[in-house]
Amino acid sequence: MTDFDDEVARQLKRMPAIRADTIAEILIMLDQAEATIVARLAAATATTRTKLLQLQTEVRAAMERFRLAAEGRMSQRMGESWRAGIDLWREPARVASLGLVPRINDRALLAMRAFVTDKIKDLSTAGVDRVNRVLGQVLAGALPAADAISQVQAQLREATRARAMRIVYTEIGRAYSVSSYQSMLAADASGVRLAKRWLKSGKMHPRASHVAAHNQIVRVTAPFLIADAKTAKVEPLRYPRDEQASPGNTINCGCIMVPMADGSTFGASVVHIPVDPALPIRLMSRAEYDALSAQSVAEVEDRLARYLGKPQISR
Repeated sequence: MTDFDDEVARQLKRMPAIRADTIAEILIMLDQAEATIVARLAAATATTRTKLLQLQTEVRAAMERFRLAAEGRMSQRMGESWRAGIDLWREPARVASLGLVPRINDRALLAMRAFVTDKIKDLSTAGVDRVNRVLGQVLAGALPAADAISQVQAQLREATRARAMRIVYTEIGRAYSVSSYQSMLAADASGVRLAKRWLKSGKMHPRASHVAAHNQIVRVTAPFLIADAKTAKVEPLRYPRDEQASPGNTINCGCIMVPMADGSTFGASVVHIPVDPALPIRLMSRAEYDALSAQSVAEVEDRLARYLGKPQISR
């Protein structure tokens, strides 16, 4: 399964690249909105009530432009991540000649896009509210006009940027996980012996429970067992960022689910996935795996010979 494993490694690079590019693009959009708002604020040298009220309208317009641009880009990038998740199984299966990959329904992608649209709308509305609270303080005389620009920049750069990055990081990764999982389920249902492995993120400060789950290998239909970092309660996750799991186990999670076929290399070992789903997945040496494979082939040949009424093949 060298070809399969090599192609998996190549495919694993796609989603992190899509996610990083999307974060950069969304932050540029926020920077543009901030620059527009700050420029308008700087131009309002006379802090009359009329000008400040007009500025509040311009803030809403700037953040609305951000919302529309961010929603469009997120929809596009989630589609790319969805396709990359499908290819995480489809392309290794193709190079290893493991059979046709059934098509999966994209209804889940449409639902996730709608969810993200609501998230970005909330983000934009919250940004407007934060800026307008600052302007309200100026109107009320509680904040000097000279301090308004720095306060507005702080509101947009701290809370709004952090939340935007969290939305992108989580939801781009979720689209990838869902399509990977659905593709692997379809392959498993078609008879391909397939398992999934939890791969920890490369973040500087990952969740300890996700590090502990690193290299956990289970069948596609079985859940990973992951402890919630906040509650310490162990819960089942079908894949990283499983929407059915707790926020403590999903928000900002950078882990990845890796497909493994029978015969995949795992360090110095080989993964053996028995045909019988009741039997456990085993890690064994290459020699043990080859011997087991030869024995399975011999058993099939012997059964076929008996069925055809021919002498058994001596070995």
